[in-house]
Amino acid sequence: MDVPLRVKGDITVSHLYDTTARFADPGSALNRVVRLAGKNRRVLDVGCGPGTTASALVANGCTVTAVDNDPSALSLAARYATTTCRVDLDREDWGGELAPNQRFDAIVLADVLEHLRDPVRTLKTATQFLSEDGNVVISLPNAGHNAVLALLWLGDFQYRDIGLLDRTHVRFFCAANIEPLLSSAGLTLQHVEFVMTHPRDSEYAEEWYQLPGRVRRALRSNRYGSVYQFVLAARRRSAANAVLRLDDVAVPPLPDSPLIDLRRAVGRIARRIGLLAERT
Repeated sequence: MDVPLRVKGDITVSHLYDTTARFADPGSALNRVVRLAGKNRRVLDVGCGPGTTASALVANGCTVTAVDNDPSALSLAARYATTTCRVDLDREDWGGELAPNQRFDAIVLADVLEHLRDPVRTLKTATQFLSEDGNVVISLPNAGHNAVLALLWLGDFQYRDIGLLDRTHVRFFCAANIEPLLSSAGLTLQHVEFVMTHPRDSEYAEEWYQLPGRVRRALRSNRYGSVYQFVLAARRRSAANAVLRLDDVAVPPLPDSPLIDLRRAVGRIARRIGLLAERT
């Protein structure tokens, strides 16, 4: 759903990827990305969208250079970024639009790589502009989330306007793909956080409850099954003082009480009864 960003005269300017509402959730990927990017730093915001992330970075004292291929998004991001540049991140030479000697303390790719035809190439290009002791901050949706597995079990692959299966996603990442992705750009994982969402609370909750109970129970053993997004911080291998393995990081547990499912089932039955009563 489009979220209004500002009003100019009688025209409301909006953008699909305005995620300002997520600032209210301290555990959102947006807030995690901003925190990991740091304060008072030079930041390259790659695939900046309408400037939601840039607005928080600037509030933290950062100087932001924002790049995107959407002119309407860039016009909104320009409210916060010191510099904006229109680039096609799918072009091999997009980095040529930036000054070759320019270096950044943090490079942010927030929910960007999954939209690109060659995310590895884009990450490599972005890393060229990273200062020696800087960090890259990335958020990625988890294609191995149990909600997606529920869809596959049902023989479906249901795109949406936003979310795990945003219809503009062209690449999909699971946990095992993260370290190879970073390594390909000469980076080493330094920190990881997990944005947790149980399938029953996802955009595919109805599909989750269409699964047989035995399948839902079996999926409890999926280590990353309730990880909705990965939020990563990485550094150049040459600057890293330790190697972090994703599988060595504990995944926060989520309550999976049968009573929760029972209450949801009762609620669904009540809604159906209400609909039937309305029709009669």
